Amino acid sequence: MRAAAKPPVKDIVPPPRTIPYFVPPLLSGVAGFIDVVTFVALFGLYVAQVTGSFVVVGAQIVEQGGASTLIKILAIPIFIAGAMVTVLLCHWLAQVRRSLLGWSLALEAVLLIAFYVCARLSPLKDPNAPWTLAASIFALAAMGVQSAMVRLLMRNVASTNVMTTNTSLLGIDAAELLIAWREKRKSPRSRRAARNFEKAHRSFYALFQITLGFVAGAALGAAVYHEAGLNALLGPIGVIAALAAWAFERDVFGA
Repeated sequence: MRAAAKPPVKDIVPPPRTIPYFVPPLLSGVAGFIDVVTFVALFGLYVAQVTGSFVVVGAQIVEQGGASTLIKILAIPIFIAGAMVTVLLCHWLAQVRRSLLGWSLALEAVLLIAFYVCARLSPLKDPNAPWTLAASIFALAAMGVQSAMVRLLMRNVASTNVMTTNTSLLGIDAAELLIAWREKRKSPRSRRAARNFEKAHRSFYALFQITLGFVAGAALGAAVYHEAGLNALLGPIGVIAALAAWAFERDVFGA
């Protein structure tokens, strides 16, 4: 007998699924928290808002120097590498019938723990010191994992760590919500107007939660880091670990 043909690579990972409402804001809160801590502790390094790294890279290349040149130039490929590893991991997990979300969150938690350990071992006085570079690499990779995980596994969920596009989309959703509200007010018995309003409301509320989560996480990160230093990282590590445990328990995205 002929062996059954293997499915195409694009079909190995199941399509994105609906995720409980509380997960995206928690992830965006973690991203905001981590981004503030790395910005303060790691010499202005953005690990969640990687958009800023493109600007920094251009400036560093022109200046051709500066103590923090190396990691800021490496920030973009490290972030991409984290995303690539996540996709490859999910392809493999789908084949062996394991929880895609659970193991993706576990990977992010491990990378955040490694970031914390390396940051604790570093005096954080020289941005090119080995432990400082290692801490930066792990933090960037963790956010790359989160970015790819949301994109790959969660249906209709905006980015939880890149707020530039989200801010524009929030403005668009707010305008569409206003238009839908006016249409519903003019035609209160119209089912079409009611559906449009409900759809616009859901879209705006979901994106608003993510944006608010990031802002709240950033504010909390700044406050806790001011009081507890690097031990502040234990908070977001705990959140990701708890989400991973929840995903494993429910076998979310498992085969």
